[in-house]
Amino acid sequence: MKRICPECHFIGLGRHKGSLILGSAVIGLAIIMYGLMYQESVILSALMSIIILTIGAIGIRNYYKIDGDICPVCKYPSMPLINDQKGQQIINDNKLTIEDTVTFTCNSCDYKGLGYKTHSFKLSIIIILFGLLFSVYGLLIDQAIVLFGSIVIIGSGIYGISTNYTNQNKCPSCKNNTLIPIESRDQTKASTT
Repeated sequence: MKRICPECHFIGLGRHKGSLILGSAVIGLAIIMYGLMYQESVILSALMSIIILTIGAIGIRNYYKIDGDICPVCKYPSMPLINDQKGQQIINDNKLTIEDTVTFTCNSCDYKGLGYKTHSFKLSIIIILFGLLFSVYGLLIDQAIVLFGSIVIIGSGIYGISTNYTNQNKCPSCKNNTLIPIESRDQTKASTT
């Protein structure tokens, strides 16, 4: 169901609160917890790891889930449905039409819509640092499973950083780096005429 943002007036599907890199890092932490607690109690370490793995999997699932209530443009936390009274009031007060808001367009294939999601650069750096810390600890105690968990954490942080550079202008349709914000395209057309 379409939603409307009271702040930026985006109309379309919202996003859920979830993070691919944070969910992956939590899964790496579950692997580390299993490795550290395995010596003490197999059942307890398995139970704790399953709980932590579930939390990480939910974070990843929510990242890919569509039709949430968070605005994908300005991150407003609770967009109302366009059919609700509050949604209708926003539409009527601002004289909006009920069609999806186009935020990006592609110069190559004329795609119009949202771009790829990017991840927090600072969070990615913090995740990498924690992964490095755990990898040093895994080397010191000579635990291969702790090293494996730390590699998962470091990998999720590196992926988070890479999305800020590789997906920034990439078109979801033709995969070329020709995606630009609508405002930039309007300014480009105005400056060429």
